[in-house]
Amino acid sequence: MAIFIARQQGEADAEARPLLSRPEQNFLGKYLALYQDHIDAEAWSSLQHAEQLPEQLRQIATAAAGNPLNVTPDLSSHVFCTARRACERFTFHDEVVELQPGDTVLLPYEPIRHLVLDGSVQLT
Repeated sequence: MAIFIARQQGEADAEARPLLSRPEQNFLGKYLALYQDHIDAEAWSSLQHAEQLPEQLRQIATAAAGNPLNVTPDLSSHVFCTARRACERFTFHDEVVELQPGDTVLLPYEPIRHLVLDGSVQLT
């Protein structure tokens, strides 16, 4: 997920980065630097002529689409979330869901995505 958020372009950057707190942004930067150091030491240093590979391929945060390091998160995965304010009702599997401030629930991400993006719901 960290690599998905850190990609330099596209929807991931436009949606996810502004939602990260300053400590989360710092953690993301340090995590990516540590992971890049690991990839450099364990993968690229053991390959002959790895330095001849294009930089965009060797850098984890800018890896091209289709690269196994760039995995798009499964939006149908369940997440814990807490309502920060009263949310508009929505239907999920023929059931009406209404979140009130302070409610903590386990739901698939996709039906609450818009609520996360507008700040009504916080992932916990």
